[in-house]
Amino acid sequence: MVPAEKVITCYPHDTLATVSSKMMEHGIGSVVVMPQRSPEKKEDDYPLGIVTKTDLLRGWQEGLELQTAQAQQVMGTLIETILDTDSKDLAAEHFEKTKHRHAFVVDKHLKYVGIVGSLDIAVECAKDSKAWPYMNRDLLAAKFKVPTSPKANKVKAPGSPTCATKPPEPTSPQSPRRTFLDISGAND
Repeated sequence: MVPAEKVITCYPHDTLATVSSKMMEHGIGSVVVMPQRSPEKKEDDYPLGIVTKTDLLRGWQEGLELQTAQAQQVMGTLIETILDTDSKDLAAEHFEKTKHRHAFVVDKHLKYVGIVGSLDIAVECAKDSKAWPYMNRDLLAAKFKVPTSPKANKVKAPGSPTCATKPPEPTSPQSPRRTFLDISGAND
């Protein structure tokens, strides 16, 4: 989630040129449209809508001029909300069902606290997958110098660990070295 104080915003009467400049300047794909009020009441404001890159393209296709058309002419106003206590899985499910890419985040009192996008969810899921040790098996093997078996390297990718501990020494010169993951049965 991007907290409300860090969200890039515009006003309903800002031109599309202003909105697109903000998108380019900050490297973002959407700008939240906020009501234009006095500074002391800004913390209680709730967004009026959102202008996305798609909205800008739709406006251009309809013949709107960047220098004269206003954000309120192209902004989306049917933005779903999710609670700030909802999990990323619930947010992902929401995006899948609604086919939307953004949702406003509200607290338990329905006060606007930020925005989340489908890209934010994808990034978090990618971070989760990197956290699992089995996803980084080769990196962990290199870090902890886990021994590998020559036979295992023929079956798996080179450098893949075969066991988290040192394999036992063979009992006789004729018997091959066995490791925990040598389950092919070839050495039985």
